[in-house]
Amino acid sequence: MSGKLIVHIEKWQQLARESKFSADLLAVQLGISRRQLQRYTQVKFGRSPQKWLNEERLIEASIRLRNDNSVKAVSIELGFKQVSHFSREYKKFFCHPPSRSQ
Repeated sequence: MSGKLIVHIEKWQQLARESKFSADLLAVQLGISRRQLQRYTQVKFGRSPQKWLNEERLIEASIRLRNDNSVKAVSIELGFKQVSHFSREYKKFFCHPPSRSQ
């Protein structure tokens, strides 16, 4: 995908999932440099690519938790290395622990 076409992308959440919530993989997927992705996400989302992707990953986690998935399973599925780290980040973002979203 050409960098010029990046402004026409509408399925950002889908791209986030497909890139496994990695800014490096997203840049490769889009065929642009990491720096170009950083400039674009700063304008579009008001944050760095990885910060936006981390937020999207937590939003995806809340959806999966509401679908009766366990905290541990969601943590692993979304690439967190430790459940405790996932829980901490989730609580920081949503102001309540992931177990409350189930």
